[in-house]
Amino acid sequence: MQNTIRSLAALTALGGVLWALPVVAEGQGKTKVEVAKEKRAEAREKTQAAREKVKDAIKKTAAGAEGAKEAREAAKEARKEAREARGDAVEATGDAKDALKARWKKLRETRKERRQERRAKIKEKWGEDVLKRPAVRAELKIHARRVARLNRIRALAKADGKDAVVERVDKILAKENSRHDKHMETLKSKTGDAQ
Repeated sequence: MQNTIRSLAALTALGGVLWALPVVAEGQGKTKVEVAKEKRAEAREKTQAAREKVKDAIKKTAAGAEGAKEAREAAKEARKEAREARGDAVEATGDAKDALKARWKKLRETRKERRQERRAKIKEKWGEDVLKRPAVRAELKIHARRVARLNRIRALAKADGKDAVVERVDKILAKENSRHDKHMETLKSKTGDAQ
């Protein structure tokens, strides 16, 4: 389990630029992240087309064929379009990043309330006397760290459209939750002396 979490932690570098939770773009059913991905793909296609036109122009110029001048002009125009498409992609990525950063900022601002709610649920589920034991506190700390890291990895993978990674993280989260519940039951059944 520990090795799996470590290997998935390495996946947090996914996409590098974009963070997690999708934000819906104005007037569309697509998220800003998806729009940015589409614009990057479009820019790659235009860049590739421009390269092909440049190669064609070079061949025609070298061979002294007719239409070399037109080929060079077409290549020049294709490069210009590719440059504009890359600029649009960068702008869309920036919009998506800004929207996602705003979401993470909102989560940071509500952290205290969410923490209090979570602590209340834990107290209700396991009982306050159990939570005072050092072994239980250590287990809760380990579980919280693992789940937080896995959720972050999942969010990054989802934002990057990496469904296979999202599925793997979901399986690992389920495994971690079942491990945690089993361990907590074991700790709860122990008396205070048998820690």
